[in-house]
Amino acid sequence: MFDSANIVNIPPAGAACTVTVPGAIPAGEATMNDMDTTMENSTSFALGWSQVTVGNMAAIKRRIMHALNISTRASWANRLRGQYSLTPAEQMAIERIFADYGIFRVWGQAPELAGTDIVPEIAEG
Repeated sequence: MFDSANIVNIPPAGAACTVTVPGAIPAGEATMNDMDTTMENSTSFALGWSQVTVGNMAAIKRRIMHALNISTRASWANRLRGQYSLTPAEQMAIERIFADYGIFRVWGQAPELAGTDIVPEIAEG
């Protein structure tokens, strides 16, 4: 049964009230564009890719494309830039591939490419 004696600070009927949700972003502090950018950067592996030596590029690209089950350059570029969300399993696979080549800082934009639409490309090999 409902017991109103246990409820504290009940506003009068029709009064404006606010609800605070722990961990929520306060109104006006972030926009959808800010959140989209954060998501893009968190799933972009351009930072890791920028550390790959030329001699290893073809092998790493081939392994990542296989792990992500993609086959086109457009799909590769979209994943590289973080335009598609990756599953945790895909993220772990990418991290393992880079780790095999001594690269451990994988996620984020490459410093020289930040804010551009340039995608480093290599010849298919």
